[in-house]
Formats: sequence, structure tokens, C-alpha cells
Amino acid sequence: MKIRFYGKLRDITGAAQIEKDFAGDCATLLQWIICEYPPLKKQVFALAVNDRIAKHSEKIGKDDTVALVPPYSGG
Repeated sequence: MKIRFYGKLRDITGAAQIEKDFAGDCATLLQWIICEYPPLKKQVFALAVNDRIAKHSEKIGKDDTVALVPPYSGG
């Protein structure tokens, strides 16, 4: 799967995108991401799967694209 980082999350991870062989739920993937990039634990962000905000219980597969999206505002 592709995991994309946006905004300050990209700065924290040092990557715009990484690839991971993973199938499971969003909560498990999020635990792995935070273990790999501990500073993300203090950040506020949404998890999107295939361009849709996802719940932590949502299943994801190896062909999905996951994005960590920081809060945004504008008008």
C-alpha cells in the first residue's frame, strides 16, 4: 500500500510517501506508523483511505492508498 504524508506530517516523517506491505484495519496501521514515527503521536490528523476519511475499524488492503491529513482551514 502507499502511505502519503501531507503538510507538517511530511516534515516530521521526512517523506511525502512510503510503501508498506500491509492488510488489516486502520487502527493497526496507525499503531505501526506511530511506532515508526513517534513524533506523530503528538499531532492531530485524519486518516483517509482511497481519498475518503476512514474510521479506525475500516479494513484496508495492500492495493489501497492511505493518507495522513493534518487539519486544514480556509474559505
